[in-house]
Amino acid sequence: MRQTAFYDVDDTLINIKSMFHFYQFWAEENNLVNQKELFDSQFSVVARKLVSREELNRSYYRFFKGVPLLSIEQSAERWFKKTFSDTEIFIGYTLRSVLAHRALGNNVVFVSGSMVPLLKPIAQLLGITDILCTKLVTDRSGMVTGEITDTQTIGEGKAIAIRQFSLEKNINLSTSFAYGDDVSDIPMLASVGHPVCIGEGTALSHYALENSWEIIRI
Repeated sequence: MRQTAFYDVDDTLINIKSMFHFYQFWAEENNLVNQKELFDSQFSVVARKLVSREELNRSYYRFFKGVPLLSIEQSAERWFKKTFSDTEIFIGYTLRSVLAHRALGNNVVFVSGSMVPLLKPIAQLLGITDILCTKLVTDRSGMVTGEITDTQTIGEGKAIAIRQFSLEKNINLSTSFAYGDDVSDIPMLASVGHPVCIGEGTALSHYALENSWEIIRI
């Protein structure tokens, strides 16, 4: 029977945080020295205040206000070609599990707080077509407004997204897999029959151990 596997991406499939890694590339490519300093300063403060991941996500995308979506997409393509020329960017076990699911004919779905321009080329490389992620709001001229749609694919939002997707696609979550590395992935992992924690010695791995979830050492 064909099954579905849901994957968080950053620090689960790849060993970088795609959003922040891309912003460094974006700022350098566009010579945004002052904006880069503001970005680093703001997110340093955010980290110290332990702001929720949902608010962190919203703050991140406001840095692209007034930018044509096409410019982000084109820059993301260049970022992907440069960054993913090194295959060690992938976490070995997780990459192998993606390929194994694909070989079995299972559907693989990305579930991430990152955005389509960053996730799409990774998905295409691995033959994945379904991506549940943050959607940027644009105006009529294609400019990014700095806002995102209400439904965020972070925390509980990931669980909501996969449940909605499963209803639309007639997917049985009790036979599905989900892979994540952070406690914010718990709602998604708890929604499926086969939750998998990537990495040991983390808050998520302790939770996974208490709940008899599979834990993968990387």
